Amino acid sequence: MGGGSAGTLVVLRGNSGSGKTTVARAVQRRFPKGTCAVVSQDRIRREVLRAAAPSVAACSRAPGPDRHRPAGGDALP
Repeated sequence: MGGGSAGTLVVLRGNSGSGKTTVARAVQRRFPKGTCAVVSQDRIRREVLRAAAPSVAACSRAPGPDRHRPAGGDALP
C-alpha cells in the first residue's frame, strides 16, 4: 500500500456483518491522519449516485411501452 501521486483505491466487499468496516478502519489507522479516506457504500449511493442520476420516483413516472403492463397482457387503467 504505497502512495504514488495518483493514490491508491482499495475496495472491500463482503456480506453484511462480515467485518468490512472494521478492516477499513484498521487500514485507515495505519496511515497518517487525513491521508486515507473510508467511504461507505451508503454514502456513495446517497451522495454520489443520487446526484448523478434521476430519482427512482422520476423514473417510475416516465412514460414507456411497458409502463403499467402486467405480465399477463393488458395495461392497467
